[in-house]
Amino acid sequence: MLSRLSGALVMALLLPLAAYAQADKGTLLGTVLDGSGAPAPDTAVKVTEINTNIVHDAKTNEAGNYSFPLLDPGTYTVDCEHAGFKRESRKDVRLDANSTVRVDFTLQVGSVSETVSVSASAAILQTDRADLGVKIETQTLENLPLTFNRNYQGLIGLVPGASRPFRPHSSFYNSQDSLSTYVNGQFRQASSFMIEGINNDWDNGNLTVVVPSVEAIQTVDVTTRNYDA
Repeated sequence: MLSRLSGALVMALLLPLAAYAQADKGTLLGTVLDGSGAPAPDTAVKVTEINTNIVHDAKTNEAGNYSFPLLDPGTYTVDCEHAGFKRESRKDVRLDANSTVRVDFTLQVGSVSETVSVSASAAILQTDRADLGVKIETQTLENLPLTFNRNYQGLIGLVPGASRPFRPHSSFYNSQDSLSTYVNGQFRQASSFMIEGINNDWDNGNLTVVVPSVEAIQTVDVTTRNYDA
């Protein structure tokens, strides 16, 4: 997310309303092959967010690859179409903030009026990104016990490599109840907090400026290594 940071953790919050920064977006990509396993260039690929009905179109390159960067989080249908082959469709493709989801196709010979439709399944391994981290969704935020006025930062302890969160400084200096932790053995000042992609650090990383209520948060994304650019 922030490749130039030498620190231990990058956390981004996605609020339920508009998302303006790359950290709040996701990427859908994949490869389209024909029945012999050869790339299928110039294949029309369309992604549709099922809740908003927003559509994005692209075509595969010479290697049969396509990519849709900077998509809003949501649930998508991915369709591909090429003359001489059946239309292929993948439904219920979930795309989270700060994530990359691969949807590959192998075309079957036939008419484009025929459609092969398959419900998407979650990938077992993340193969298109090297960053490590955890996504904490609304249900987890609502159901797990939180300390310090239901501060979402209390859930950082669920992340591998993170120490138990604690409340630094006095009530006067830290009136917003900002919590700190140590991740992968780094100082707490090495962590960076963002809201909608905007820096939320204060006093050289000692504290966060704004601590939103749990009810205002859609997703907490925590990246602990190999931040994606």
